[in-house]
Amino acid sequence: RVRPHSLAAIIDILHEAIQAKKISFDAARPYLEEISDILKECPDIDEAMEDRFCADMQKLIQLLPEKDYAQRLKEALFLRTRGKCKSHRFDLPLVSIALVIDEYGFPIDFQVFPGCSSEFRTMEPAIKSMREKYHIKETIVSADRSLNSANNLQMLLKSNLGFLVAQKVTDLEKRYQEQLLNPEGYSEFYSDSGELVWKYKAIDNYKRKDKNGSTLECTIIFTYSKARYDRDIAILERDLERAQRAVSTHAEIAKNQRAWNSLVVSSGKKTAQRLNSATIEKRRSLCGYAAILYHASPDSQKQLTSKEVATSYRKLEKIEESFRLMKSNFDLRPVYVSMEERIKGHCTLCVLALLIQRMLETRLERQNIHLTTDEIQTALKGAYVFPVRNGSEISYIHTPKEGQLKIDAHDKAVGYADLKKFIQDRKDSHIGSIMKACDLTPLSCASSRTTLCHNLGRRYATDEEVIGLYYR
Repeated sequence: RVRPHSLAAIIDILHEAIQAKKISFDAARPYLEEISDILKECPDIDEAMEDRFCADMQKLIQLLPEKDYAQRLKEALFLRTRGKCKSHRFDLPLVSIALVIDEYGFPIDFQVFPGCSSEFRTMEPAIKSMREKYHIKETIVSADRSLNSANNLQMLLKSNLGFLVAQKVTDLEKRYQEQLLNPEGYSEFYSDSGELVWKYKAIDNYKRKDKNGSTLECTIIFTYSKARYDRDIAILERDLERAQRAVSTHAEIAKNQRAWNSLVVSSGKKTAQRLNSATIEKRRSLCGYAAILYHASPDSQKQLTSKEVATSYRKLEKIEESFRLMKSNFDLRPVYVSMEERIKGHCTLCVLALLIQRMLETRLERQNIHLTTDEIQTALKGAYVFPVRNGSEISYIHTPKEGQLKIDAHDKAVGYADLKKFIQDRKDSHIGSIMKACDLTPLSCASSRTTLCHNLGRRYATDEEVIGLYYR
């Protein structure tokens, strides 16, 4: 559906395009007249008129010769649009989310942008909104590498904000890659067994260049960790296996196979011919390494040390983890709704779920219980109680796995034979630790309704009320 506030933006874009002689006034006139008609009908626009307007705007997008004007028009018109994405799903409509988290991974704020919006272009309006809303005068902005264009970094400095952003090591100039791989100058840290686990070094006066010629001077910190090396090697071996399989069958290289297509040499028909040994060795040599760009706030009296910047990489990983969590665990995508307010409502629920997840992690850490994000999610998804009938009495069995007991829908309770098998197969879960962290009493294997109410902090007057919740 058309975004209600987009009509004025469309007029501005068309006016600018006419002034720049990118489209003639005669060509734009029918669309301007249609916008005028819709404005007269607001807010009583029927669905047929809106559908016709959407179709006509798509024709207008095709008319505009400049890619930039067409992109801006798409962004003004629709929130849910088709465009580029990292998973290369061009067949699906998208929305973009700018998520702001604090150093502990707690979500502070978010904004929803049209799906065709470039990540480079969403940072400035998100930062501006945050500063106005929370009256931020000075801070250091951490961001992943998708936002580290020279223009964005210069925008932050002009706003008296510092930055700490990830930099892709494969995109570094040759001289900086040589410094990255040169063992001299690194501060190294070893395990008790004498194995190198982490190292870092800083290079001052690093010049960050963009494709458009913009240059920015800052500090770059190179880091290496054994854990990251193991992960990168595993990914490389997986991609190498796929590349070898493609070469053996002379497979066609599709656009959405970028994970491994750089590891092969292709023919003119874009079919895999042989492995690219030079690229493979270069990628192997960079495994375990990462880079961070840093610049303090221009008016700040405090400068972070190289070690403080290097150890902040974990904060950057929190950003990526937050998006992964919302996409995979909280069903951020796909988005099945199309109206703007419902899209934003869906995103709000996902951000709230992330907030609750971070609160759980913090409570567990305070009790010295160290669970990963996935372990917490697995435990929560497997937290069930099932009713078991024993004569006239009903007990409630705690099970960490859905469907582990066969429910008798007629009796609304489980038979004794099923219970016996369940007790034999029952596995431990982390749900007890999570309940303790939330000031609840962990469930025993079997509980009465009174005990269940006490442990969960709820009130159920009858067994039928408890069972009804499950069968409703």
